[in-house]
Amino acid sequence: MRWVQLNTTPTTAYVAVSQSGAQKSNFELQYQKETGQYCFSLYDRDSGGAGRFSACAGGPPTMGAWTHLAGVYDAVAGRMSLYVNGALASSTSFTAPWNATGPLAIGRGWHNGAAAAYWPGLIDEVRVYQGVVGDPSTLM
Repeated sequence: MRWVQLNTTPTTAYVAVSQSGAQKSNFELQYQKETGQYCFSLYDRDSGGAGRFSACAGGPPTMGAWTHLAGVYDAVAGRMSLYVNGALASSTSFTAPWNATGPLAIGRGWHNGAAAAYWPGLIDEVRVYQGVVGDPSTLM
């Protein structure tokens, strides 16, 4: 992922980039209403009742400010990490990956087999890599 900007005070969850499965997104770079933060989230299965695992930023986003987000999943280490503006914001264990076969989506998530959580702002320079790509801070 590269750059996102929220242009309105969040009232719900919003997804900037996701990978669709049949029922659920495999991953989401998102704004989570529950935490009030940007998060990189992975789900443990492709179903409506999937468990969400998240690495989140340390504070709320600044409305109207461009923010660089990078979500990284290291399958060998079993860790997921979120980088915000080039700095590691959070990292946590995740050991239940599954393969989503749906499209990569920019500006929305996928919940209960339908598009959801549309992004209310700007998204620019999206990049997706297969596998871990060194230090994400160098990709800014």
